[in-house]
Amino acid sequence: MTGEAGSCVAATESGDVGGWRTSAGCIFRGIPFAAPPVGAQRHRPPGPVPRWDGVRPAVRFAHVCAQSPPPAGAGPSRALATFGARSEDCLYLNVWTPAADDGARPVMVWIHGGSFEVGAGSDPLYDGSSFARDDVVLVTVNYRLNAFGFLNLAGDFDGADATGYLGILDQVAALQWVQQNISRFGGDPGNVTVFGESAGGMSIGVLLSMPATHGLFGRAILQSGAGHHALKFENSKTVARRVLSTLGVRPGDWDRLREVPAQRLLAAAEGVTHTDMALLLGDQAQSRMPFQPTSPGGLPTEILARGGGHPVDVIIGTCADEWRLFTWEDPADAPGWQPSRALLARSLPGGTDTVDRLVRSYSALSPGLDEQDVLARIEEDLMFTIPGQRLAQAVHARGRTARMYRFGWGTPVQSLGACHNLDVPFVFETLEAAADLAGPNPPAGLARRMHDAWVSFARDGAVPGWPAYGPAARRVMDFAGESPGWAPERDLEMWHGLA
Repeated sequence: MTGEAGSCVAATESGDVGGWRTSAGCIFRGIPFAAPPVGAQRHRPPGPVPRWDGVRPAVRFAHVCAQSPPPAGAGPSRALATFGARSEDCLYLNVWTPAADDGARPVMVWIHGGSFEVGAGSDPLYDGSSFARDDVVLVTVNYRLNAFGFLNLAGDFDGADATGYLGILDQVAALQWVQQNISRFGGDPGNVTVFGESAGGMSIGVLLSMPATHGLFGRAILQSGAGHHALKFENSKTVARRVLSTLGVRPGDWDRLREVPAQRLLAAAEGVTHTDMALLLGDQAQSRMPFQPTSPGGLPTEILARGGGHPVDVIIGTCADEWRLFTWEDPADAPGWQPSRALLARSLPGGTDTVDRLVRSYSALSPGLDEQDVLARIEEDLMFTIPGQRLAQAVHARGRTARMYRFGWGTPVQSLGACHNLDVPFVFETLEAAADLAGPNPPAGLARRMHDAWVSFARDGAVPGWPAYGPAARRVMDFAGESPGWAPERDLEMWHGLA
């Protein structure tokens, strides 16, 4: 999109920023919302942004947070890759707005996915132009990932109590920045919707369970990620000690840990694979992602069910064929994601007997599926479907409104179907940027339908024609075509007592 650099200026608490004017409004890129977490600030909570004089240019995206490089070549993986220079100095956000005025428009804050290991708010899939077009202010954020954001050093290092969820605290800092500054970018700080996919949705589950987030947002949308994704304290400590052992860093030695080059710390973190998680933690491994937020109080859904946290009205959903993306990947590139009876047996109470029972139940419900497809369906329900349903039930029980959806349109690419992450370019209307995943002719009408539903929810919490989800009306909106439809809710009673 063409435009004029520096012609949009907005004031922040730290100084003025100059953005980029386009036909859709103004774009501000690379605005710092916290101090650089480098040097002595590595593995510390986000700090205040130093002030600056004059107008700070905000026309280029900032560094993405330290992570692995994207895969080579084209194909579906490339559509999920994050490009750009990588650095520990990465706590920046981006704003798309119709105008930097006092318009008091609805605000939507996007939290990216990537298994808490990769991703960035500057990904082309997350271009906010369609939201600005529809009179919404869109904010995308970076947050620390992998060992930089979720290495639990508490108990072994002085002053490290928050280290197991620094990435979440980065998100909180970004939401606080929105409260303090977004009115100068044309947004209403009293009307903020937070939304995210995969690890972004899982992050929102954690944010909902935190009393400290009260007042930072009033609605939430969780796409392919909900409230079952947090490591118990002792489990995240197991992961952290494995990383420290690889690095040769003794507990308590802050100086040595901060001297470790970022690339070496990243390599040590990547040495803990998804397969390792099943071996290390067994049925306590949950989703087998080594770097998840540490939650001393239990899973986010459990905290909400006990009356804690900060429940708000929500939209929660999944894709119909989530796991096909992971089964398509080469096992060497995605260890631990391939369906496996052995991994499932280590990850579920009852081990092999439980897996055998689930395979029989799923095979009876879907005759004709081969065993790998059945195992993939079990994995996707364990990681995505069940957490979504449980969180919707907990939100409903707290007197808030929950709506549920399933994204059912299937891409022709690699027979991936309605795979994980496919709904994102439909919500953002960035189908061209997702051509490697969505194919050459994805339905633009479906994208507009999803986008309009998200915008309507952000404006006032209402989505015409989409009733609330609850015990008496378990309706699931099916985003599979250009007209509304309903998807049958998956009967998951066979999971009772397991997840």
